[in-house]
Amino acid sequence: MTFTDKTAARYVDAVNNANYKTGGFYASIENKVVGEVVDQFDIFPTMANESYQDNAYEAVHKFIS
Repeated sequence: MTFTDKTAARYVDAVNNANYKTGGFYASIENKVVGEVVDQFDIFPTMANESYQDNAYEAVHKFIS
């Protein structure tokens, strides 16, 4: 499997995997560019703050509209 195939598979898994919850932030384990995908809230607990998420959502949508 090529790097592109692996990357595409991770993207498709992120879209279709029911274990990934809305509002979650998922990426490779800490200090790794690739590898196991984990919930980043344990590494960056601030990202679990729903108010921050809402503010980021609003900022992005103001920028793209």
